[in-house]
Amino acid sequence: MHIKNFIKSAIIISTMITIPQASASLLYDQNISPDVIMGSGVTNGGFTTDQYTLIDTQGILENIELGLRAKLRHDPANGFAPQNTYNSNGDGTYSFNSGQTINASTGEWSFEWSINTGPLMLADYTFFLSMVGPNDNEGFDVINVPCADHSLGNMFTGNGAGSEVDCTSATANIDYTAAILSNSVAQNSWKPNWFLPNFDPNMDGTYTFALSAFDFSGREVAKTEISVLVGDTTQVPEPASLILLALGLFGLRTKKA
Repeated sequence: MHIKNFIKSAIIISTMITIPQASASLLYDQNISPDVIMGSGVTNGGFTTDQYTLIDTQGILENIELGLRAKLRHDPANGFAPQNTYNSNGDGTYSFNSGQTINASTGEWSFEWSINTGPLMLADYTFFLSMVGPNDNEGFDVINVPCADHSLGNMFTGNGAGSEVDCTSATANIDYTAAILSNSVAQNSWKPNWFLPNFDPNMDGTYTFALSAFDFSGREVAKTEISVLVGDTTQVPEPASLILLALGLFGLRTKKA
């Protein structure tokens, strides 16, 4: 699979992001529409999705689908090759091992996102992707940037058939603007170390990703979110907490006696 790089200068660091809470409208282990259009040989499924459908006052259909999932990007058991393995727990969480793989900053997992705004176009909305890790808190609009190498398409684009804008060309900004004005589907697959400056693949912890869509008025109309559980995420009480717990149990036992 070809993993695409995003221009890091587009990142807007946000100090106002909080860890998102679960949404009752989320659907788990879903296929996205029209298909997975990024790369080649990448299967559908395993996405945590949110959908929004509305016919507005002018009779225009708005239909948004947002999807997120995690993926085994570098499989230690198979020469660090990518696998169509998503390790979903069926509740919006995905579990992976900690530990570096191809280099000191890369773990075995990546995360993948999908946006479908058909029949309207990507440029008709704004978006926000937040990323919260043990040592990081980042976020930015994944679509409304000068240029990005997302896989783009529409409701009829087939598996692996998305097109990308060449962000190295002299007309990159113009070409990208035209592309989001004429396409309704965008997808990409990213490694966490590309965006989280303090990412440590050897650190156990939880990484939470949330993708939101906003209409022209700034109202959030759809939001999907996942948590990637890396290594041992079991919360072990600190020694002080254990002492307080023991004292509490002793007090209860004394009172009962």
